[in-house]
Amino acid sequence: MVPYLFLTFCIFFCCFYIPNTYAIKKSVTAEATFIFLAAYILLFFGLRGYVFTDWLNYYWHYAEVPTDWHGFVAFVQNPIHSSEIGYYVFQFLCKQISPNFFFLQFVSFFVDFIILWAFYKELKPKNFLLCIICMITFKGLEIEINLFRNSKAICLFMYSLKYIYKEKSLKKYMICNLIGCLFHLSALLYLPLYFVLDKRVNKLLYKIIGGGALFVMLLKIQFSYGMFAALCNYLPNGGLLIKITSYLNKGNTASIFSAISLERLCVFFMVVHFYKKLTKTKQGTVFVNLYLLYFISAFLFWDFGVVVQRFTLLFACSEWILVPELLYAFKRKDERILVMLLFMAYVAFKIYKDVVHSPWLSYTTCFNEVDYTVKAKTLRNLGF
Repeated sequence: MVPYLFLTFCIFFCCFYIPNTYAIKKSVTAEATFIFLAAYILLFFGLRGYVFTDWLNYYWHYAEVPTDWHGFVAFVQNPIHSSEIGYYVFQFLCKQISPNFFFLQFVSFFVDFIILWAFYKELKPKNFLLCIICMITFKGLEIEINLFRNSKAICLFMYSLKYIYKEKSLKKYMICNLIGCLFHLSALLYLPLYFVLDKRVNKLLYKIIGGGALFVMLLKIQFSYGMFAALCNYLPNGGLLIKITSYLNKGNTASIFSAISLERLCVFFMVVHFYKKLTKTKQGTVFVNLYLLYFISAFLFWDFGVVVQRFTLLFACSEWILVPELLYAFKRKDERILVMLLFMAYVAFKIYKDVVHSPWLSYTTCFNEVDYTVKAKTLRNLGF
């Protein structure tokens, strides 16, 4: 737990010194501090060892990818390999340089890091380092450590949002997210959002939609598992059908009302309270609407736990932007200080809870990592 808390503390410390991207060039000290922090984040995530769980699959994916072009073409055409073509090409290019799995991990995070920096630089939030803290706290840790393919699709989607709220361009938006589809098919859900995310929803309707999703869970109305089971009858054979079928085969596991549900409710109530202020611009409207999708995903599909987990990951980036905006929305200084202190306490609690209750999240670097087989056997014993 200590490495995660120390990382968060360093970002917290710097976020008051370097609140926005303009402040980086303000002085030599500020610029040096930012470079140090950026390098630390890159090394922390990029040089991690076998952390979390999905590396069990990605390790073998990378080991099996051939290094010669003809062998690679035959490998991709083999129906046994069902991952998206973009990820296989990404692995193939990395393997031309090094067959070491930790090299793939580093390059994977480095690519995400560059896309995210381009996104935040373009977005110009009130405090972009606070956005990074929110990213680590609200599912970003899982996305960046555990999801090699999804992370690319999510980062590209975040970058593509500027083609909705700033430079209106359907073509560029679609290109960004179609590239994301080459890494993970879930990015298909992003394509139709171009037409709705910048539309300002009436505040009352916003509350009704969010409240309706919440009551579906509270009243334990079950429909999503059956809906996805029925959908499989109409899908053609392919990767999407295979993925949904595999989720259905895991069983109808329902999500439960927990601390994270209260977190989502608190953010929802704050968004509603500051709705007018948040939606003054197209940029704000986009993220407010995106949070509604996140909220609906969390509560409307409560009876199908895998869908809740997957869908909320797709829209979790809304919290990374909205929560810092909400922290700055309070007018009185004493209110802002109190809310900031409560937020800092929650961040520490969230990291403590996630890491302590998830032994596979225990942080190690690739330089002192134990043998793959030893770590894999440990995780297998835990049920992975």
